[in-house]
Amino acid sequence: MDVLMGYFGLPALFGSTYFASSLNVLFFYLTWTTLVLSHPPLGIELLGSFAVRIIFYWIPTLLFTLLELVMPGTSDDLKTRRGKHLTVDVMLWVGLITFINQVIATGIQGLLHALFVYTLAPKYPLFNIGTTLPMPWNIIKHTLIVLSLREILTYSIHRFLLHNTQRFTRLPRFHTIHHKYADSPCFALKADYAHPVDYIILQFIPLYLPAYLFRIHLLTFFFILAIVSIESAIIYSGYDIFWGLLGRTVRRIDRHHSPKGKSMDFGIWGIVDWNAGTAGGRRSETADTIGLDEGLVKELRKRKMELS
Repeated sequence: MDVLMGYFGLPALFGSTYFASSLNVLFFYLTWTTLVLSHPPLGIELLGSFAVRIIFYWIPTLLFTLLELVMPGTSDDLKTRRGKHLTVDVMLWVGLITFINQVIATGIQGLLHALFVYTLAPKYPLFNIGTTLPMPWNIIKHTLIVLSLREILTYSIHRFLLHNTQRFTRLPRFHTIHHKYADSPCFALKADYAHPVDYIILQFIPLYLPAYLFRIHLLTFFFILAIVSIESAIIYSGYDIFWGLLGRTVRRIDRHHSPKGKSMDFGIWGIVDWNAGTAGGRRSETADTIGLDEGLVKELRKRKMELS
């Protein structure tokens, strides 16, 4: 039998990485198909979204918080700046508000789904919840589109609505809750700590509106939600232990939430801020905005002057 299998090359086939990957895709497809055929689309969407938030936001957030509570000295050494220590009851309160906001967002997500399916477009949910798996190219394309539009919407809403005290009064007042602990360095629980109206405008709409407009596959949305969730936990952690664009973003978020940072860094990754001249209060802060090394930027400027 072994000789026969060896003659046809079956051991090499079954032991190959390609075969193992194909088998994993097949099992995932069967599992997803069974889930879609046996459960209502609304249940898959809501429970899946909540599960993604628990895995990719709450678990790393609680780990960051545990480090701050158990080893405050070490935590201070790793933070972008030092500041006032928050008590355990304050942390619990912030975590409770964060959890409530995410429950509200999940509820709105369910209401929109029900409104769209049962009144506006029967049998066509907001997300594509079919048995067909999305192709890798479509996942990458829709992820880039949604995250890019989210960055633009976040910057516009954040700067022109929530920080525009000359034209608006109530919305900026709601947004002050998000900036409540400015004397303390950022902490991961603060990512979704906000007034519910502020949370819906600044967190829910920029993420869900592009996803709804393009009616992306639900699995693609889960992938995007996982990216956004782990991103929120990291960039709001305040820990200056990350490199590149991610490390710069951590410092940008903490700078915006400092006592004098409300007039700068309105976006998430800083790309729109850099083009609009609101990166760190000055357009010249190229390296701090897009994650380039400061020495590299200086060298590029020197070469440019020599060429001119």
